Amino acid sequence: MKHKTMKGFILFFCLLLSSASLVQADTIYVSQMAAGSDTGESLANAHSMTWFNTPANWGTGPGQIGPNTTVRFIGEITSPLLIAGSGTSGEGNRIVLDFAGGSMNAPSLSITDAQIKFRGHDFITVTNCHFSDNIQIGRLYDLNGAADNITISNCVFVGREGCTVDAVCHQYGTHTLIENNYFKNIMHGVFGDTVLNHDITIRGNIFSGGKTSAISYNQDIIRFGDAYNVLIAGNHLTVRKDVDPAYVSNPGGEPYHCDVIQFYMKGGGNAGNPRDWTIRYNLIELDTTNRYHRHWVHAQQMAGTFDIYANIFLGTHGGQLSGGLQLGDNLDPLFAAHIHGNTFITKDGPGEIIFFTKSSDSTVAATEQYTFTNNIVYSLTDFRFNGINRPLNFYKNNNLYYAVSPTTHGQGIINDLLAEETGSLNQAPLFASVTNNDYRLLPSSPAIDHGGTLAQMYGRALFGVAWPNVALTDRPYGLGYDIGAYEYTGEAAFADMDHDGDVDGYDLKLFADSYTAGTNIIPPETFARQYGF
Repeated sequence: MKHKTMKGFILFFCLLLSSASLVQADTIYVSQMAAGSDTGESLANAHSMTWFNTPANWGTGPGQIGPNTTVRFIGEITSPLLIAGSGTSGEGNRIVLDFAGGSMNAPSLSITDAQIKFRGHDFITVTNCHFSDNIQIGRLYDLNGAADNITISNCVFVGREGCTVDAVCHQYGTHTLIENNYFKNIMHGVFGDTVLNHDITIRGNIFSGGKTSAISYNQDIIRFGDAYNVLIAGNHLTVRKDVDPAYVSNPGGEPYHCDVIQFYMKGGGNAGNPRDWTIRYNLIELDTTNRYHRHWVHAQQMAGTFDIYANIFLGTHGGQLSGGLQLGDNLDPLFAAHIHGNTFITKDGPGEIIFFTKSSDSTVAATEQYTFTNNIVYSLTDFRFNGINRPLNFYKNNNLYYAVSPTTHGQGIINDLLAEETGSLNQAPLFASVTNNDYRLLPSSPAIDHGGTLAQMYGRALFGVAWPNVALTDRPYGLGYDIGAYEYTGEAAFADMDHDGDVDGYDLKLFADSYTAGTNIIPPETFARQYGF
């Protein structure tokens, strides 16, 4: 009898586990206007946006929007989303707002108005949202209100030139993930201004500012006052704003700075030093006619550790009278910046690769540290590196400096750097193609195996040439670290033109097509050696 009872218990327990594993997330369908019987159970019976924006329809009860719920939007949504509830932590407990079958086109009345308002709610994912180009003012997303664990992914906005749209207002947000989005012709990609912003990951995005605007403004693609624990990785970020029309005749340029990445210590309440930032694997670009107030990175009043590694910094145009990396005025005596394994390209700007703002605190100035190792600095014109206010503790080694057409003064700067450093070079780096922005190293590049040994955290390098989410590889390969953002891993990898991990007929066709068109980016002998002919 006991044996049968035990067997029955085991069977019941197994059935219970089985049924629990079959529990699926609730799915609610929403369109602008209600459809069918208005149950939300299907496309044909979708709830309305009025229903979605009613707080009473958010919660843990049957038919409500709550943890483990996916809301699928259908058709064009012309009302702003007013989120009124939260998911919870744990796998499968988020609220997911999926626009795979819908789009956003709500009217914005002011520059602070938003299409999607999180209003302090947590554990929410918004994905696959396509925003209409009819949106010409305001914000796409507003995290204002202490929102935690928000994910924004796979969303698209291509604004009209002259629009004044910010992508993400990130005020009082924590544990945020912003990934795989495409936002073009924007004012700001992500911005916020409080020390309550922290643990933020921005990866795999394409953010590009507009060339013009209807109003005078700063165009900073990523801008934070005070945020800490920030990771910016695998993005293509571009400042494109030209001279503001109101300041065309001003000999000092316009007063509005436009930085690809800026962070600083804000004033007022909830202020604090920006600290512990990592910027890696990005393509960071200036492409503007403005010669003033344009920077790749503008970082002030920093604390903690600042890591910049394995990035391409591309100066297509602009910022000729600005510093590419403008750093300094720090307030933390233990501050350390590590700038390793990057490739800096100045085609037509910016002016100086690094420009320091000296800390006004003598104690900080005496102890803060900057290291600059294994970087390529390449200029198509003259060479400028750093002006006044160089920090006391600025350590540079194993870099490659090269200018195609340096003046006597520019070559003198290079000579001075070589005299100060150990293991640094003044030779052409031999890139695959500067014209095509392919900064992989040719097999004969002097940068190969010439870098200094770095810590394990810097053990990844660029491999591909397409952003976002550029392909990576391990470093070092061969006898040592390479200088620059790329690690040469042999001719087989170099001939992998479609970057799929194999060298095959597809790569040969790509090479043949590019060679026929006169845009070949690798020498024929590379393919000849690879294929054995």
